[in-house]
Amino acid sequence: MPVGRYGKMPCTGKPDSRRLIKRHDYRIRKRYFDERGAETSYVRYFSYMPQYTQLTAQQLAYYLYWRSQLLAGSALACDEGYIYLFAYECINLTDVLLTPKDALERLLTLWQNYAQQFPKINKYLSEWVSDLCLTHRMTLSHDKLGGKHFYVRGRPARVP
Repeated sequence: MPVGRYGKMPCTGKPDSRRLIKRHDYRIRKRYFDERGAETSYVRYFSYMPQYTQLTAQQLAYYLYWRSQLLAGSALACDEGYIYLFAYECINLTDVLLTPKDALERLLTLWQNYAQQFPKINKYLSEWVSDLCLTHRMTLSHDKLGGKHFYVRGRPARVP
């Protein structure tokens, strides 16, 4: 049996399903990027690895409404699944539909509005914001953090 490019996995000639899922979800992210949701009632949703394909029609409608309100400056009720979906959207569409600066602003808005309600997101958002800044050689002033801190080896580390 032939071996794949990196010599670790056998090459079966079949596409890797994980890559297909990522590619499919990426196309969906691009499709929903500019959609603005109409006002709708709150619908619960939770997933650590959220994907648009997991959402019911009501959850998708609420996500689009919630996201449009967040970007307009109004932080509505939500669940962690919506937060992670929005963060993944910002990260994965950087340089495609979002400039790195816009992606950073969106992640910081998300962090500022939901850090107290969902303390677990502090660790993730600090890492993602840090990675985004390092990858795109952006600086981040302490003022923009609004008192938030980054995590180093799982522990909070204040930015000087």
